[in-house]
Amino acid sequence: DTVDEGTVTFTVLDGTAVLGVTQGTVTDGTAEANFTLPAGLAVGKYTIAVSYSDSSGNFTDVSDLNGILTITPAKVLITANPVSTVYSPKTPSLALGATITDTSIPGGIVNEGTVLFTILNGGTILGSVQAAVSNGTANANFTLPPGLAAGSYTITASYNDSQGNYTTGNDDPNTTLTVQAAATNAQLIQASLTPNLATLTATETLIAHVNSSTLVNQGTVTFILSGQTVSANVDGNGNAVANVVLPLADLLSPQVINITYIDPAHNLTASSDMKTASWQSPLLPSTATFASNTQTITEDLFGIFVTFTNGVLTEIDFGPNRLVFSYNAFGQLTQVIFNGIVL
Repeated sequence: DTVDEGTVTFTVLDGTAVLGVTQGTVTDGTAEANFTLPAGLAVGKYTIAVSYSDSSGNFTDVSDLNGILTITPAKVLITANPVSTVYSPKTPSLALGATITDTSIPGGIVNEGTVLFTILNGGTILGSVQAAVSNGTANANFTLPPGLAAGSYTITASYNDSQGNYTTGNDDPNTTLTVQAAATNAQLIQASLTPNLATLTATETLIAHVNSSTLVNQGTVTFILSGQTVSANVDGNGNAVANVVLPLADLLSPQVINITYIDPAHNLTASSDMKTASWQSPLLPSTATFASNTQTITEDLFGIFVTFTNGVLTEIDFGPNRLVFSYNAFGQLTQVIFNGIVL
């Protein structure tokens, strides 16, 4: 006959320890009940003990067949964060991160296990670092090899739970590390003339400096001026120096000087600059200093140093004495100072 009365008591056991009890009413020979497991119950097998009782006394429980509760590892989804940095000849530190999501329970938060981050260049391992999972995330700092070239690299993230409660649900949780070329700013900072009256030529010495967010110790600066091209390698301080011999006649008119910086390894971006030098007298040793849109030329007149700023006389230095000339916006002389005293 079909049993249609009484209750069944379900007892969930971990060994002999009772994890909880629930009851279900018997209807049409079956009894069902909901049971909430303790949070974080470990992977494994547990006993579901059952017993029957009938308050009416029409049926009695003569034997019970217990069941097995099997808890299998929950699957987690790993999402590694893409990372971008700028080329450096030093050893920059990267912040690596990943999120670990429990896919078995909506809103489930993973608070155990570790993530191993590995940086690869193709099939070559550049290094690894491990981080513990907390509140569904894993974060670690990784130091790149010095001078790692600009380009794309692979970051793999592998999850492991030593307690065996979680397993990965995705096979390829990889992302990309992008090393960008560092931006540069090439500037012509100085040009100087050393005339040779015997040959009616002048040796022009050019100095360029390349700025960047990182150390510039590689690449080439090319100087183009007066129909000639000359190149020089950048030293360890971002400077490049070149010399070119020019006819004095080429220096009688304003001289356009173009420079271009290029890094053959493409770890630093290309940049360029253009300046115009207007030599007051190419027959005298002269130095032109460039800063933003200002051109300062100092000529050595047999020990008397005469300075022009944007073609206007601004200073005369002879021995310990100094004359400084100031002008208004219309180019009119407004003030002369001799050794700090306004004349």
